[in-house]
Amino acid sequence: MKTEQEIKHWLDIHNIKKYSINSDLSVDVNQDIDLNSKQLTELPFQFGVVHGDFNIANNQLTSLKGSPKEVYGTFNCTINNITSLKYGPHIVRENYICSKNQLESLEYAPEKTGWNFNCAYNNLTSLKGCPKEVGGRFYCFYNKITSLEEGPSSVFENYDCSHNQITSLKGCPPIIKGDFNCNNNKLTSLEHAPREIHMNLNCSNNSITTFKNGPELVKGVVWCDRNELPEVFDKFNHKEILDYYNKQEKKLKQVNDKTKPITNEKPKVIRKSNSLEL
Repeated sequence: MKTEQEIKHWLDIHNIKKYSINSDLSVDVNQDIDLNSKQLTELPFQFGVVHGDFNIANNQLTSLKGSPKEVYGTFNCTINNITSLKYGPHIVRENYICSKNQLESLEYAPEKTGWNFNCAYNNLTSLKGCPKEVGGRFYCFYNKITSLEEGPSSVFENYDCSHNQITSLKGCPPIIKGDFNCNNNKLTSLEHAPREIHMNLNCSNNSITTFKNGPELVKGVVWCDRNELPEVFDKFNHKEILDYYNKQEKKLKQVNDKTKPITNEKPKVIRKSNSLEL
C-alpha cells in the first residue's frame, strides 16, 4: 500500500482503531491486533511498535515482512508457511510463537523473550539464533534438532526438546525451574543435563544405559521407561535415593521390605512403568 488512505481503509476493515501512521507510512498501534485466519498471503504495509498482541496465526504467509519491530504483548505467527524469522520483531515482551511453520533456522529471533518461546513443529536442525534468555517456557519439540548447543542459556520454566534427534544434552541451562523433557531422542546418557530440575524429568524412549553424571536434583517425577537401563525396582533405601539425586555416585539397588530409611522421613516412591515419584 502506497497511500495513507489505503492504509486507513485496511485498518478499518480489520477493526484496528487505535493507531498512528508515521511519515514513512509505518503504523504504530495501541491495541491487540487479531489477524488470525484472515487468509493473508502478506502484510500489506510496515507495522512499527504494537502496544498489545500481534496475532497473524492460521494464514498463508511465507514471510514476516511487514511485522512490527517491537511487540509489547505476544507475537503469534503459528500455522503458516514461513521459512525464516527475518523481518520479525526484535523485541517481544511476552510470548514468541512461531510453531508449525517451515522454519529451518531461528536466525533473526529476538535476543530474549519476556515469557514463552515456541518453535515446535518445524524443520530445525539446530538452535542457532534462538533467544538466549526465555522468561517462561521453551518449546522446540518435533523438529530435527541434533544438538542443544547454541540454545538458550536461561529458561525460567519448562524446557521441552522431546521428539528430536538429540545425542547429547550439552548446552542445557544449569537450572530448570519447571519440567525438563528430553524424551524420544537418541540419548545414551544424562550427562550435561541441567544440574537442578525443580519439577519433573522425562527422559523416556531413548537409549540411556546409566544415570551417572545426570542431574543432582530432581524434585518431581523421573520418567525413564523405554531405555536400556537395568531393572528399576519398586523399593529403595532412602540413603541410596539421596545419593543418586545429590551425588550421582551409586547405582540404584534393590532392598527388601525390612530395610528402614536412614531418616524418619520416608520417601514416597511410586512405580509407574520405569518412572519414579519422590
